Amino acid sequence: MKQSNRLVATLNEEMEIGYQSGINTIYLNSHLYNDFVVRPTFLLEPSETLWVTFKNDVSSPTVSIEPSLLAERKTTVTNSTRQVADNNVSQIEQTADSGYEYCMYLPDAVLANAGEWYFSLEIREIPDSAKPTEYSVISTSDFASFTVNNSLAGVIPGGAPTDLDIAALYRTAVQSAGSAESAAASAAESANEAKQAAEEAQNVVNVAIGEITEIAIERATEAATEATKQAIEEETNRAQGKEAELEQSISNETDRATARENELATSIAAETSTRQTEIEAVNKDIEGLREDITNESHFRGYLATNAEVQALSATPNDYAYSAESGTVWIYQTDTGWTNSGKAVPDQTTPASNAVPLMDGTGSAGTANLYARGDHRHPSDNTKADITYVDNAIAQAITATLNTPV
Repeated sequence: MKQSNRLVATLNEEMEIGYQSGINTIYLNSHLYNDFVVRPTFLLEPSETLWVTFKNDVSSPTVSIEPSLLAERKTTVTNSTRQVADNNVSQIEQTADSGYEYCMYLPDAVLANAGEWYFSLEIREIPDSAKPTEYSVISTSDFASFTVNNSLAGVIPGGAPTDLDIAALYRTAVQSAGSAESAAASAAESANEAKQAAEEAQNVVNVAIGEITEIAIERATEAATEATKQAIEEETNRAQGKEAELEQSISNETDRATARENELATSIAAETSTRQTEIEAVNKDIEGLREDITNESHFRGYLATNAEVQALSATPNDYAYSAESGTVWIYQTDTGWTNSGKAVPDQTTPASNAVPLMDGTGSAGTANLYARGDHRHPSDNTKADITYVDNAIAQAITATLNTPV
């Protein structure tokens, strides 16, 4: 499965949608922007605009995003920026097509819901740009599907983490810290509300005490007038007993409010400590990863010119191949990119260890190995030795001379 931080769709004149390089999967955790790009194979008229609609289900969507206008720009190397696909950072493939593309950042609502999504494209004609709500629909495509994959970008199986991994981990740590701060703020707000409720209860109790005291005094006065001193004392005792009960109720309510406030404070402190510990652990992991990456050498690519090699960003001991010089270039912090003088592996022809051929039918040959300068062909045992030939000729001449005429 191919996946990238950028979804590049193609659109032909029949409003048929395709995917460039077959990539129809977006992953979330990337420090690169998550772009949505449409590249038509035909030119739109000056009054025509391109719109996109997103849904998480074609027939019964739970999330549907209203049609959005795509921004138009020329397709150039500058705006066709890097993408990450199948763990490789590369330049997006250039297409001749119409020479224009239409783009936007993928909506947050799409990236927040991993799974299968659908989109359709619509061409609208707007005769008067000052009245964008007055338009006519020229044509509409069917819905095409793509996948939002909630995965970690740039992981190389069995290898060291990449800068993308570190960026994703750091963003997760920052988000966790933000969540902890929000939880702490919410807990603090709840504690303040509890404290205000306790203060309001205290005010209500104070008012009640005042009212009850006044009633008790009135009743005591009436009882003293109508009855005896004993009745007045009993009424006063009852009033005092009620007051003591109210005071106890106030004390109990205050204690409960104080206990709740202490519990919230303890919870806030524990949650804050836990999140801080997690953040510190993640930061240590990130620092460890950065050190590992710094101490490793990385192959930065096979480039056409020396200038392209020297323009690369790199870390110490990184290396790259230059087709212009045919050599290996190495990067160091104090010297930058330096030509090592060593030949690029595919520019070096190995020597042959085979014994040279003796004889046979003439042929250009197919071997890719070179013969060493001190090589020697074996003697051809199918032909006569030169000494033997010389002796045979001499004997024939002697025999001829000694034969009488």
